[in-house]
Amino acid sequence: IVNLEEQLEQFREELENKSEEVNQLHMQLEIQRKEISSHQQDLQAQARLAQ
Repeated sequence: IVNLEEQLEQFREELENKSEEVNQLHMQLEIQRKEISSHQQDLQAQARLAQ
């Protein structure tokens, strides 16, 4: 039973670590999305000026 409890605790810790990784990836994606949106707006403004 002790071994099972240890395994469950280790599994819980691994899940928490994975959850943190997923949150970090979500934040990175959001940053990239905002950067792309900003760059796209810059390109559209340049295209309007070039016309």
